[in-house]
Amino acid sequence: MKILIHSYAYSPSRGGIEITSERLAGYWAAQGHEVKLITWTESARQHKDELHEKNTDYEIFRRPSIIKQLQLAFQADVVWQNHVSLRLLFPALILGKRIVVTIQTWLAGQEGTESLPSAMKRIALRFVRPVAISKAIRDHVKIPSIPVIYNPVPISCEVDDSRIAGRGKFLFVGRLVSDKGVDLLLKAFSRLHAQDSTLRLTIVGDGPERSLLEKQASPLGDAVAFTGSLNPEEVRVQMKSHQVLVIPSRWKEPLGIVALEGLSAGCRVIASRGGGLAELEPYRVQLFESGKVEDLVKLMHKMQAEH
Repeated sequence: MKILIHSYAYSPSRGGIEITSERLAGYWAAQGHEVKLITWTESARQHKDELHEKNTDYEIFRRPSIIKQLQLAFQADVVWQNHVSLRLLFPALILGKRIVVTIQTWLAGQEGTESLPSAMKRIALRFVRPVAISKAIRDHVKIPSIPVIYNPVPISCEVDDSRIAGRGKFLFVGRLVSDKGVDLLLKAFSRLHAQDSTLRLTIVGDGPERSLLEKQASPLGDAVAFTGSLNPEEVRVQMKSHQVLVIPSRWKEPLGIVALEGLSAGCRVIASRGGGLAELEPYRVQLFESGKVEDLVKLMHKMQAEH
């Protein structure tokens, strides 16, 4: 089968959409399908508007012209779009292709404030086969009949034991932006560290808030480590090396891959209530009220005491 993937964001950018697209492209190619991927993310070495790359598994087309998009869509048996991108969707729609769209996040923002682009995306979903990554996303798009399929994560996260540096306590993985609530995590960890100076927190990721967070963490010395962005293999090593993954988001997470990866790696997970993360409660994910440091402290203390 000839599969065309639309992934508006892709490597070298790192995020849930990028990682999911990379995993499924590699998986389908390994199954013998002919896979091509379109993205609007430039590569580090890109010097022109359009770039064609060929790795060992599939072809990548960066910022292709509309003519190239039409050509690739015409050749495909099926198109899979990882979240709704109107810019990439229209050529395949015009050609009447079979299109599956995975809805990764809120179309109209968490508060449901509609805009012209979000309204157009809702209309476009009537002409494709949509899939939601969580029940919360399904409810948000108001299409009760669509299937819910969580984002894929490795069934086994085995890594070289020599790379696992003991079992640290607390871990955060994600972009360092205010919505992710890392400042709340640092406040909660500071209170726990005052009672037990052996506790350690590792923060994996990068973003515009990093310098402010490092300043906030400076009184804790080497009890808090910032690693910067890591590749998926290195993230798995960190998850294997820690006991508790904390997701303290202020915003309602649609249910990306971090929590699922943490569970797969054997981490216990603490997450803010709301959005899709609440759906993981049956899998022993511990939930706290978003933004409430006291509630987060209680859960972190509970997990500290249990190990």
